[in-house]
Amino acid sequence: MARIMRLAVALSLIAAVVGLLAGAGIAAADIEFPHAFYGSVQLYSQPDKSDLWPAPEGTVITAMVGGDVKGQIIVAEAGQYGEEDAGEPKLIVQGDIAGGAIVEFWVDNELAEEVRVKYDPYDDPPGPWEDVDEGWQVGFESGEVWGLDLVAYAPPGPTPTPGATPTPGGTPTPEGTATPEGTPTPEGTATPEGTATPEGTATPEGTATPGGTPTPGGTATPGATPTPTDGGGYSPDFVGEGTVASVGGVIVTIDGRGTFDFDDGAFDDDAEVIIEPIFCGAAPRGFRMGDTCFRITVLVNGEEVTELGADLTICIEYGQGELDAAGGDPARLRFGYFDEDAGEWDIMPTSVDTGSGEVCTTTDHVSEWAVLARAPAEGGWLWWYSLLIALAALAVIVLIFMLVTQRGKKKKTKKPPPQKQRRPKEPKEEEKPEPA
Repeated sequence: MARIMRLAVALSLIAAVVGLLAGAGIAAADIEFPHAFYGSVQLYSQPDKSDLWPAPEGTVITAMVGGDVKGQIIVAEAGQYGEEDAGEPKLIVQGDIAGGAIVEFWVDNELAEEVRVKYDPYDDPPGPWEDVDEGWQVGFESGEVWGLDLVAYAPPGPTPTPGATPTPGGTPTPEGTATPEGTPTPEGTATPEGTATPEGTATPEGTATPGGTPTPGGTATPGATPTPTDGGGYSPDFVGEGTVASVGGVIVTIDGRGTFDFDDGAFDDDAEVIIEPIFCGAAPRGFRMGDTCFRITVLVNGEEVTELGADLTICIEYGQGELDAAGGDPARLRFGYFDEDAGEWDIMPTSVDTGSGEVCTTTDHVSEWAVLARAPAEGGWLWWYSLLIALAALAVIVLIFMLVTQRGKKKKTKKPPPQKQRRPKEPKEEEKPEPA
């Protein structure tokens, strides 16, 4: 019986340790990290794909899982989406996705076909590019970065050669021949260098400016930029621009969600401040991206400034995209900016006002910013579940030990001391009278 009790104690101890380790493992496994992609993207109009050409700048690539948008990116360089180098933009796929779920890629409104994949771009040496079979599909893998080349159908029609400038009449220049600088177009209107393109035509940068006024250099109006659907990690109306005096001032975005309050002394002279939305890239480990990512550009006397002489207070009304990233808990929201020198995100102290629905931070640095959220452990398993299991197992061990000890005490009964055996008394001999 004692042997059985000792075995029970040992098994209980093992169960406690296993439960603690398993709980920690499950909690870690429940945190979902994005699956990031980059690669080439080409279009074709012939069934045999014999006329492949690079997807033009401004093409929207969308990742979908189960019919829901889980990520988007706009082609910034013809034929390429995202970049391989760490810290560079990529197509980020995330948001309550089960491991192994099929990810579909759409190029504008056409379902794309995957043709090559590179699984381990950051290994030493990096993994090779591999051709994939027809019908092969991407399965979601949390925390992975893959190279992925795509091709998609595009309706036949005249397509301007990348780099050629369309004329105001909408007629592209002859294939491969750029319009000479200053040469009149068929409409008789010269195309000055840096002039905005016709309404509805995206220029290479494709960045929207407030009110639809083209910026110098031919930046497109907001209507020219493809607008991603909900959940794409992009806020097209988070735009603001204005002049701030050296004594300070406030810039408010046109959607009213963002307020940028510059203190007195932030600049040596009047400054031109530009707030523009950017597509959200990969979040730092342990965080998720919301839908509000933006760039702050400050120009003083024509020179860009990144470090301020006084504080800038940023306040933003968080939306459903941020709440979804935070698992519904706004207390998880944080501001972060991308440190280009270090190639990583810096998380800033952030105040959260649930009454006004705002998050605020103070900084003296301007660059690319985002509203992030600490990733919750999905699936409901929390660290204190593991602690409860361990405590319960410990209680069982103590109880069994007490039972074993008590049973041992009962068995140890005192034996009566051995009794000495008494020899029977020998009968005394009768004394005989002595003879007279």
